[in-house]
Amino acid sequence: MKLVFIALFTTSLLAAPIKGKLYAETKCLKEDTGQLFIAAKSKLIYQIELPPRGSFQVDLPAGEYRVSYIMKNGCSANQTITHKNKAQSMGLKVRK
Repeated sequence: MKLVFIALFTTSLLAAPIKGKLYAETKCLKEDTGQLFIAAKSKLIYQIELPPRGSFQVDLPAGEYRVSYIMKNGCSANQTITHKNKAQSMGLKVRK
């Protein structure tokens, strides 16, 4: 049990936050929410339900991540981010 705790503790020290904000066009505001997906090397890491002008924060280790936001009405945003072991901010423009 100690090994598992130490491994989890060590991993959390290597992660840093990414703070993000969604900026949606007016025509994308008709839907209440959409899905935010964060993936690395085609593996889904986070899936979060957010309003089209919402914000989020996730803790991730250094690496390259694909951040996508998709709504039922066809509005979406995609961005690839190279994350370093320091706090970062990003903005996603949600468009139709």
